[in-house]
Amino acid sequence: MLFGGPHVSPIPEDVMRAYPTIDFVICKEGEVPALELCRQLTAEVPQFDQVPNLVYRQGDQSEAILASPVLPNPKDLGPMPFPKREFAYRHNETIVELRRESAPPVAFFVSSRGCPKRCSFCSIITLSPRWRFRQVEDLMAEIRAEYDREPFGHIGFLDPNF
Repeated sequence: MLFGGPHVSPIPEDVMRAYPTIDFVICKEGEVPALELCRQLTAEVPQFDQVPNLVYRQGDQSEAILASPVLPNPKDLGPMPFPKREFAYRHNETIVELRRESAPPVAFFVSSRGCPKRCSFCSIITLSPRWRFRQVEDLMAEIRAEYDREPFGHIGFLDPNF
């Protein structure tokens, strides 16, 4: 079982000790680590120490919990590939317009990561302590590509600070 995200990233070893069924935790941003973890899981001899940002158990049902080196978050979000939504993603139809009987589909996008503030109660800074944003042209290209694939009526932004 694999866990990740802002709730487990600050305390991965504690979570793994409390829940022995968790095999892996990816800390911080996970696009590159998740891809490398998949590569290692399909390798003849997996080398989990080669997966950045990974906390893992040494051997089956082991008490030994190890951590690989942590990669810095990418400074530029531009080279990040667009999500592959065509596999299972369907636009969410939760926004209801009072003028219409049916709700138009909503497509969700992320235009930035992190936060420029340092609130002590917030978990965002554990994943992305530096606020980074996408260029408008890059974001618009993703929106156009998704609309061409499957038209939608609304856009929802999933940014912590939009």
